[in-house]
Amino acid sequence: MLRPLLVLLMTAPAQAETRCGWFDHPSPNMVELVDADGLWSIAWPGAGTVYYTPGYDKAYTQAFDDRVRINTRGEIITDGPGYGYSCACVEGAFDRSEGKALSISRLTEIPIARCEADPKLPDMTPWGN
Repeated sequence: MLRPLLVLLMTAPAQAETRCGWFDHPSPNMVELVDADGLWSIAWPGAGTVYYTPGYDKAYTQAFDDRVRINTRGEIITDGPGYGYSCACVEGAFDRSEGKALSISRLTEIPIARCEADPKLPDMTPWGN
């Protein structure tokens, strides 16, 4: 009786959740969220290609692209595409053992001041600059 229950638990889908923290886009091939629990990969390079978490392309709208973010020179950017970090919430499913997002349903900008004031989040200055 224990074995079927174990198989059922192992195949259960990840629960959807919302994680908020630093949304870091340091290069064309990397996107990650850094929250109180650590770093979550959203896009990363591998074998000559870039792997994007399912749903990321639909969640990354023009409105999200126009969010306030800080680039690698410490300059504030408020519109258009570009790299840097911002403060955001990511809704989706996450794999704790792998440290990556499994699916994304929504990206929401939140004020950078909220992340700066959160004592559970790391200082992004050394990451982004």
